[in-house]
Amino acid sequence: MDSIILKIISFFLVSGYIYLSWGHSIKIIRCAYLSSKRKKLHLTFTWLIPYLWVLITKDFVFIEEPQTMTKKKRDELLDEESGHFYESRKGFPGARR
Repeated sequence: MDSIILKIISFFLVSGYIYLSWGHSIKIIRCAYLSSKRKKLHLTFTWLIPYLWVLITKDFVFIEEPQTMTKKKRDELLDEESGHFYESRKGFPGARR
């Protein structure tokens, strides 16, 4: 059920974006005071910025499930990053734990 709702919402969002971007693109093409170079630049960014926005924000939306920290993993992390305090990962280089 959730998958169907998600697909419906995604469909409407994508089709709304395409409709609005297409209308915006037509307005840019018909604009008399923009040069040809600026029109191409505006059109490129009109279609490119949302994709860049998705690439940047997808890491915030899709969070990996937390995994249990075992003593072995913790010791491996501390060995890799020796010289740091455990809680804050800050410290002096060369300091011992």
